[in-house]
Amino acid sequence: MKIVKKIFCSYKSIIVLLSILVIILLAFNLYIVKTTKIYSFSGTHEKLAILPGTIYIGYNINRFQAPQIVYNGENITLKSGVVGYYIESEPISIFEFNTELKLKDILNSHDFSFTEMHRNAQKLSKSKLDRLENLMFSISAEKKDGEDFVVEVPLKAEFLGK
Repeated sequence: MKIVKKIFCSYKSIIVLLSILVIILLAFNLYIVKTTKIYSFSGTHEKLAILPGTIYIGYNINRFQAPQIVYNGENITLKSGVVGYYIESEPISIFEFNTELKLKDILNSHDFSFTEMHRNAQKLSKSKLDRLENLMFSISAEKKDGEDFVVEVPLKAEFLGK
């Protein structure tokens, strides 16, 4: 106990301890900054525009922030199908439906954004992030009249920084 009192009674020892604490905190902060990555993505098709969205890869969490989707075509009725984001053929965030819905309602009302823990990442795993150049938005559905409706929009993903 006397040693502890001696340490905390001396200004030099307190300064040394605080300096060590600051160095440890700065090193941890540097580690977090180096492991954080941010990407932006967007794309266009004839009648469909995917406005800029972001992918945040952090120390503890991964965040896919889906952007607004603008569709300027006819508001067709779809009977069933799948709408969502993919890397190659692997789904990241999708919406499946088996009831009649208007295309614009699907695009305007469904939020494709999600957050997941970095350690247990399934949707934004390291293997998928390595193939981010193959990111795309896809609509694969059947119209009310039985005709297929397929739209694939390749998305350009850009690394924004750490």
